[in-house]
Amino acid sequence: MKASVFDGSTLIMVVKEKHGIGYFDVSTPERLHKAAVHILKQRLKIGWYGEEKELTSRSNELIKERSHLERELELTQDDEVRAFINDRLGRVKNDFWYAKEGADFLNKVQKIINDTSVESIEKLFAWNLLYSRTDYQYERVQIEKALKPKDIEDIEDIEDIEDSD
Repeated sequence: MKASVFDGSTLIMVVKEKHGIGYFDVSTPERLHKAAVHILKQRLKIGWYGEEKELTSRSNELIKERSHLERELELTQDDEVRAFINDRLGRVKNDFWYAKEGADFLNKVQKIINDTSVESIEKLFAWNLLYSRTDYQYERVQIEKALKPKDIEDIEDIEDIEDSD
């Protein structure tokens, strides 16, 4: 039998961002889901995850550049020029991968912020999505057990946060 972290203890989500630290009471899966969705919405709103149009445009540019470079590589005999083209082609492929990952993440965020299904909450989809970027600059999130409720005075009760954000 799998043990649950939701054992009645007061669990706190600690959100470490560039300009401060936020705390949320996430003692139930529902509270954790609501807090994670709230943070994802806020970050989406201020542009942390880019815009679909921008990401699609960038991907299309990279596809065209890759195709052009591959044609040039086929036509070029000079070893120095081929080395230059191969180097640029490697960077274009890498940039394309990042653009695709960014677009995939944005699509997941847009989908999850509207998903109120029991399965989504129970499987902690919003939290997992938020946590997947915890190693990115200014996106650190973690869950801790509060030793005493008064340990953190600035804790936000997710129930007090507006659903309209």
